[in-house]
Amino acid sequence: MDQKTEARSVEALNSSLVRIAQTKDDKLGKLLEKALPNLLPFLNSPSSRIKATVMQILSHVNSRLVASPEISLPVHKLLVVYHGKDALKNPTLSTSCLFYIEKAFDQIDRMSTKRVNSLVQLILIQLSKRRDSERITRLHIFLTILPKLVLSQEFTQNLRTWENCKRFTSFPRRKKMRRLLLQFLFGAMLLKYPISVTQDKKANIKGPVPGLSVGSWSEVTRSGRLLLSANELVDVKKAVMSFCRVWDFLAGSNYSNFPGRTM
Repeated sequence: MDQKTEARSVEALNSSLVRIAQTKDDKLGKLLEKALPNLLPFLNSPSSRIKATVMQILSHVNSRLVASPEISLPVHKLLVVYHGKDALKNPTLSTSCLFYIEKAFDQIDRMSTKRVNSLVQLILIQLSKRRDSERITRLHIFLTILPKLVLSQEFTQNLRTWENCKRFTSFPRRKKMRRLLLQFLFGAMLLKYPISVTQDKKANIKGPVPGLSVGSWSEVTRSGRLLLSANELVDVKKAVMSFCRVWDFLAGSNYSNFPGRTM
């Protein structure tokens, strides 16, 4: 990259930083809808100046998100960037995308079931082709959205309708991805909540868990950092069972042999 091109890019990025900094919280989500998916690919630039400027912008965005977690993020556009060729080759870009995707799903309660349904495949596609850390993050995102999707009245009413569920269940036909997903969901089913904590209070799910290997427990609980209330854990387990039933009905899955088990 020549110096003139680099200088123009840095100048444009600095202008973006000023604009974002001057935007109030209640309007920042609308600005980030276009800005964030366009800014992140600059992390793939060969210029250290450009990447440093982008990181400065992202640092500012992160501080705003911490102060105002209700700021919306363009999750679909971020998933498109994540699955692009640049992110596939650049761990910094893919990790940054996943960070904001996970932040976007913190607002799952504000999303419609239809919208969540449209994002499921983008969460799980090419699951087996990414690094382990990215795979675990994406599986946790899936676990977050699963109760919202499967326990909804809309999903239950359409449970036996092939056309309504076909897209949601087309991915399990890939054996490696199906194995990874089933291993993770099986681990979630084996989790136990601390008896000493009240039903609605979040707590760490500590191990070891009978029937689950140390490696699988570490993945499902993020090495013991997963925070859930007892009621949330019950909802997760209900959602996993409902998902597996519909999966079996539509895709003919056979999950008699679960990996990650200890006998």
